[in-house]
Amino acid sequence: MQKFLSCLAVLALLLCASLAYAGTYGPADAKFKVTPAPGWTEAPADGGVQLTNGKSALVIVVAPHGGLTLEALGAAVITQLGLTDVTKESSDDMHTIVGKKDSTELKMIFVKLDDGKNVASFTMSGPDTADMEKMVDSLEDVK
Repeated sequence: MQKFLSCLAVLALLLCASLAYAGTYGPADAKFKVTPAPGWTEAPADGGVQLTNGKSALVIVVAPHGGLTLEALGAAVITQLGLTDVTKESSDDMHTIVGKKDSTELKMIFVKLDDGKNVASFTMSGPDTADMEKMVDSLEDVK
């Protein structure tokens, strides 16, 4: 009976450990988790997560900024994606771009993280902005 209880305890610990990492995203030094809105699904993306409900999408990615300013990162994204009808807005800690890619409007927000080396980018597309904002607000650091 003692062996059975010991095995059960080890199994419980392994299960808890695997659940602690389930649903975590981002690079090893900047892991995060997010709570999907009802009806949304999440899938891992390179450096982050993609969430969708079939008509809207939110992609959250954390990556090194390589010493670039938020504005320089935004300019590179505009060029790389070939965005048109672009508007930009900047503050000390955030840079926002709104533009079109193949007639689809995208909103991208770049924020430097407190670790000094990473940037979080949030790309939103679709009509469900309230849900996307709630999911961004639900972000939690995973240590």
